[in-house]
Parts: sequence; C-alpha cells; structure tokens
Amino acid sequence: MKKRLAALIVFLAMTLTLLVGCSTLHRCDICGQTKLCEKKEVLGRTFYICDDCDITDNISNFFGSK
Repeated sequence: MKKRLAALIVFLAMTLTLLVGCSTLHRCDICGQTKLCEKKEVLGRTFYICDDCDITDNISNFFGSK
C-alpha cells in the first residue's frame, strides 16, 4: 500500500511538473491574442505564433504581400 501511494505521488508530481512548465503566455503576432505560443525565428526576427492561427491563410496578410 505504501509503495502504491509513493508511486502515485511521484507520478502526479512528474505530470504536474510537465504541465506547469510547458510554456508561457505571449501575444500572438498574427491574431494579437495572448495565448500559449510557439517561438519561431525567421531571417533573424523572432515571432510568436499560437496553435489556433492557420499560418497558410494569414501569411500574406502578416507580411503585407499580395
């Protein structure tokens, strides 16, 4: 019983550590909302892009091309 309880505590501690330390909130450069974003570097510039944005639809609007 003590081994199972100890294993459960270790498992929960590891799981919570992974969930808490995933990433921080940033302002998305495409939609402008503050969300969990991925940091991308393109041509020396840093961009934050959230998972909800569809980059293929917004890429031309983002860079101002036709």
